[in-house]
Amino acid sequence: MLVIKKLRAAGYQINLERGKQIKLTWVGNIKPDPQKINPLLKDLKVRKEEAVKYLRSLKTSARPRESLLKVKTKALNDETVYFARDKKAAKKAPPSAIVYTLEELSELVRFGPDREILKNINEVKKILKGEIINSKPFL
Repeated sequence: MLVIKKLRAAGYQINLERGKQIKLTWVGNIKPDPQKINPLLKDLKVRKEEAVKYLRSLKTSARPRESLLKVKTKALNDETVYFARDKKAAKKAPPSAIVYTLEELSELVRFGPDREILKNINEVKKILKGEIINSKPFL
């Protein structure tokens, strides 16, 4: 369900409680723009029944999700990076690893860098051990 995927990409954890209540929990670092989130929340409320069914189907069909994934990516010339659910999970990666949290990935998706910019961002993360906190272009 697209609205749930968009809310998760924006930094919300979405769970189903007592089989019919949708609970949203903010797990990101930077609060998203209310002008973008409020329409999604309204859509979720209007389509609650469909959302509940969708969340139930995920619960029954999904296997436990790893909190840290190791990925060798061609977009970064076969470099190995780690994708972590959150900062806590990122700490499980090897000390020399380049780690992207879900929040950082959502910023990258929002910004939509081309391959060269993505390589440069990755190189900066590798050298400075930094994190992406805002992906506004500065040109």
